[in-house]
Amino acid sequence: MPYKEYALRAPSVQAAIDSAKPALEDAGLDPYELDVLSETEDGDTLGRVVDVVEPGHWFIEDPTYNDDGTIKDPGTRGDYALINVRTKDPELQQFIESAKVHDPSTDPANIADSEKIGSGLHQIDANQISSPERVWATL
Repeated sequence: MPYKEYALRAPSVQAAIDSAKPALEDAGLDPYELDVLSETEDGDTLGRVVDVVEPGHWFIEDPTYNDDGTIKDPGTRGDYALINVRTKDPELQQFIESAKVHDPSTDPANIADSEKIGSGLHQIDANQISSPERVWATL
């Protein structure tokens, strides 16, 4: 099965971890075996198949500049953590795809709990993010 990439959003990296772990376990999936999470002495961290962009470090709409390079419009920064998942595991793909895809400009408070993974992690349409940051290590 080929790799697929997914963009998800959570209020913070810790909220993503706190949402993903019980939701995956409730679905009968092991987040550690899937490399979604890693256990460390300090607690759980995101695993190898996950990349994160902290809140305020990605844009829903890019800034625009005039001919002098001065900012005309500062753009719209994403105020949630952007969680990128790249996996070829069919069960993880199916699990993520079971969550409805939302426009990243949708206020998370307007997304129904039934459309979220756990307590706030939800899938967004990466094609609607003007500058999706993705940093994938070659493994």
